Amino acid sequence: MSTMFIKEIRENLLWTLLILVGIGLLLVYAIDAQSHGLSDAAQLGTICPVIFSAAGLLLGLLQVLQDNQRGRWQFINHRPISRDRIFVGKILAGLVLYPLAAGIPLAAAMIWIAHPGNVPAPFEWRMILPHIAELLTGIVWYFAGICAVARTARWIGSRL
Repeated sequence: MSTMFIKEIRENLLWTLLILVGIGLLLVYAIDAQSHGLSDAAQLGTICPVIFSAAGLLLGLLQVLQDNQRGRWQFINHRPISRDRIFVGKILAGLVLYPLAAGIPLAAAMIWIAHPGNVPAPFEWRMILPHIAELLTGIVWYFAGICAVARTARWIGSRL
């Protein structure tokens, strides 16, 4: 199972970095728009649930879709390891990669907002709790993505 974990980390690290950069850019845009009073739609409370859910779903989809190409799933499936261990290795890798992809930009944004003078609004550390809950909701979307793609059925039917 450790080899499967290492394989998944190695193969999905690029996707994790791309998701990290994307979330970081969206959070910078939201903070900048909020601090300058440009838009109410770009506030963190409206953008965080969407980007964390999308990041979790995207990571789950990409983690399994890349094994469906060119017979890789058949190769992995016929190794001397059970399907349960393959699935657990994928899940553990995803549960390591998703908090890195979404947690680092959120932590950086919260540290930036907490520093006095960056955002013209008061800050209390309790204000982070809704964003942490939204971050954890992305894990549910990760499981939805990985389970939907790992199931061998038609897309129209039971996968969705």
